This record gives sequence, structure tokens and C-alpha cells, in this order.
Amino acid sequence: YEALVQRGAMEEGAVDRIRRQIKRYRRNLPFFQCGETQLKMQRMIVAFMSSSDRLQWGALSHRPMAAAAADPEQLFAHSSVLIPLAAPFVCCVHLERDAYACMVAFVQLLGRHFSKHSLNNQLARFFMLFRSVLPELALHFEDEEVEGHTWAVSWLNVVLAKELPIECVLRLWDTYLSSNEGLSLHPYVCLAILQFWKEDLLELEDAELRGFLQRLPYMDMDQIIMKSYNLLMCHPPQS
Repeated sequence: YEALVQRGAMEEGAVDRIRRQIKRYRRNLPFFQCGETQLKMQRMIVAFMSSSDRLQWGALSHRPMAAAAADPEQLFAHSSVLIPLAAPFVCCVHLERDAYACMVAFVQLLGRHFSKHSLNNQLARFFMLFRSVLPELALHFEDEEVEGHTWAVSWLNVVLAKELPIECVLRLWDTYLSSNEGLSLHPYVCLAILQFWKEDLLELEDAELRGFLQRLPYMDMDQIIMKSYNLLMCHPPQS
């Protein structure tokens, strides 16, 4: 692990970019503004981007694998997606190298998931469900010209790590890592969140609507997860 950190530290410009991105992450939470926490996250991300596991990042970011292998600087430039993926493990795993191992394992899990279910297919399936289950809200999004790529890609791609409050992320990921459904439950969780906030979302317009979708409020994740299982039973995945 230390060798990976040292190797990545040689890319000084890239490391400085990561450091600035981490400083902007969840500025409202003292834990993430602590210098020790920020350094821990920085070292974890630098180590990851210096390892062969960065190929999994290529799958998650939907960039060509050849580019991921051949151009580490390009990878570092787009490494901000790893910050919200690292944060939950920094929160709940004390030792840095153990937190790093957990982050790598989770990114690998996401990589395997997307290798079986491409993002485009997941988006198509999700919006089909959205229009079927919440037609009024789907029409409202269309009327306000809130396009799917401005919010749904991130919701699906990094499993709400950027949008949910960190305590909600921890509860949600605990379900993904412990249940038989795993990440296949995630589109239904996204749909359950929209269903839960439907009345509020219908009152919002344009920029307010986009902002809400990008920074979701705290919610009872046990209730959301229960709703998602109900949706899964009513609308099972196509075989």
C-alpha cells in the first residue's frame, strides 16, 4: 500500500488536484474538513489510481480500458468520482490500509456489476420504470426540461454516494453488501426515493429541481429500502 502511495505521489500536479477536490467535499461536515481525514482520503485515492485496480475505475467512468491503462494522468484528472466512493469507508474503518482495501473491494463489485449490466441498459430500464410507476412526476421532469443525464447517470453510476447524506449512504450500502439482491436493488432504491419525495418534487421548478436531485435531504433509509423491495416485487427485472 505504501509503495502505491509513493508511486502516485510522483504525479505532483494530479495529487494537488485531488487535494483541492477533497477540500471541497462535504464542507458542512467537520469530519471531512479535518486535515487527518483529508490526508487519509488523498492517500487512498492516490494509491488506487497508481494500482492496476484503476482499470475498474475505467469501467465505472465508462472510459476506454486502453486509455485507463495507458494514461494515468488522464485517470487522475477524472478521479473525483472516487472521493464519494472512498468517504463511507473512511468514516467507518479506522485503519487507513483497511479502509483502502474496503474501497477497492467495493469498486471491484461495482465493476463486476457494470460488466453484466451496462449503464445504458440500466438507464433505459430505470426510465421505463420511472414513467410507468410515477407518470405524473416523469411528465413534470420533461416539462421542466430536467434531462436524465443531468442526474440519473450519477445516481446509478456511483450508487448515490454523491447525492445522499453520508449517514444515508452508510445505511444503504450496508443493505447492498449484506442482501441477496445486492446492487440489483439499486434502481428500485432510486425509484423509491423519487416516490418518497414526489409531492415535494412536483412543487419545484428547473434549477431548484436539479439542485434537489443533486443534493438529496436526509431520509429514513429503512423506509426507502422497504419501498424498494415492494417495487422490486411488483416490477421484477427482466430475465
